[in-house]
Amino acid sequence: MKNIMTAVAFGAALSMGGCSIVHSISAPEEQTTGVQVRDDQMTGLKDRYSTTLAVTNRLGQPTRTVQSTSGEQWYYDYTHTFRSAPQNNTSESVIFEFDRSGVMTSHKRVTPIAP
Repeated sequence: MKNIMTAVAFGAALSMGGCSIVHSISAPEEQTTGVQVRDDQMTGLKDRYSTTLAVTNRLGQPTRTVQSTSGEQWYYDYTHTFRSAPQNNTSESVIFEFDRSGVMTSHKRVTPIAP
């Protein structure tokens, strides 16, 4: 909404024939993408027992999936970025592996190593 109002004000200034300087149209300070999986949401999900339906009911649809000969991997990717403090950015993936019958064989949380 703020960006729309800025664009309207900029357009109005130009149509009046005056000079106008737009100092900045800023992006949000914080941005999140993906699905954040909390530890308490993973409670009760068990390897060699839980199914794709149980995971979907608890977490929703994964952000991406990968098929393999042994089954399927579901990725719940999450990123939280701070424009003014990039050292506080976080990124992680929670990965669930399922066999061909849809039973979870393993799961893990992966956080990238900082460069």
